[in-house]
Amino acid sequence: MNQTYPISNTINLSFGPLEDRLVLTAERGEHGPVRVLLTRRMVLIMLKQITDQLPKLMGLQQTPQDYWQEAMRISHQNALNAKQQADQAQQQAANEDDDAQAQPPNPLPPPDTPVTMYLATGLTLEQREDNLIMAFQGLLLPEAMTQPCQHIPILAMPLQLENVHQLLQLILQQTIAAEWNLPMDLPWVDERQEPMTATSSATTH
Repeated sequence: MNQTYPISNTINLSFGPLEDRLVLTAERGEHGPVRVLLTRRMVLIMLKQITDQLPKLMGLQQTPQDYWQEAMRISHQNALNAKQQADQAQQQAANEDDDAQAQPPNPLPPPDTPVTMYLATGLTLEQREDNLIMAFQGLLLPEAMTQPCQHIPILAMPLQLENVHQLLQLILQQTIAAEWNLPMDLPWVDERQEPMTATSSATTH
């Protein structure tokens, strides 16, 4: 990555029926909050690139490929269990302490906060040690709808293995809500059953 991207560690993912897009909402520190519209095509690219990176991120290069599917399925379930336990611990802490700081972080900006909106047009993934860095480029909206605009860096997210699995689960849930009927070649998805559940936000470290 030769460009500089604002860093985001907390995101929210939802489906916007008006735009027929997945909407990624994130805080970017001094760069301010942002909403990123993800097309069906961009989501397919995300799924393909992320799942291609999983074996390397999990250190499966020396493991026979016959065992990769089961290893990824177990890793995915462990990540969701860890997220559920962390959410329960945060909720318990919030119940025991009325201080607002005990509440879990909210990736959504306050209603009066101006939010910059982009259409995602490019995705770059790069592994750095134990992290997968996912960076989006895009076009500023609504300007790009009426005049030529440059594709600019939107944000980058450092993802540990657990975060990658949690993000994949969010994508899966929201594409089901969108009724996009995406092909899901994931070892933990059984098309005959409802997918494993997860919350609609993710925090990375």
